[in-house]
Amino acid sequence: MSEGSSKGNLAELGEQLKQVLEGVQDKYESFIDDAQLYKKGKIDDVNFFYKLSDYLLDLTKVNFLEVRFVLELKSILENRGGKGQVEPPQLNVSNKVSVPSIPSGGKHVGTPKRNCYSCGAEINSKAKFCRSCGKSQES
Repeated sequence: MSEGSSKGNLAELGEQLKQVLEGVQDKYESFIDDAQLYKKGKIDDVNFFYKLSDYLLDLTKVNFLEVRFVLELKSILENRGGKGQVEPPQLNVSNKVSVPSIPSGGKHVGTPKRNCYSCGAEINSKAKFCRSCGKSQES
């Protein structure tokens, strides 16, 4: 597919996405109103869930079009090859950062540790859950 036709397809997808988003926004506002009416008991279950499913269906259309749009954009960028590619800036972190040492008098200063009740993994003494097994540590 040529770059020109890809851009045309991208423009079409963008227009479709814009139209569907406008429709979804209207349905969202309507759905919020219907949800309030449902809470007050003025709309029955069947109508409320019908409106909910209708809104979710349109939201799914938006998600699908968004994915297609992103994939089309990715395809265009990949097909450009080396044309106008910009290299991301490199981050330089100096290795000359020093942390002042705190004299501890030979004692280990740090967070007190203990073992998990369930799996025995070493965890912080104040931990409420084990990072390894996820079990509660409160007895």
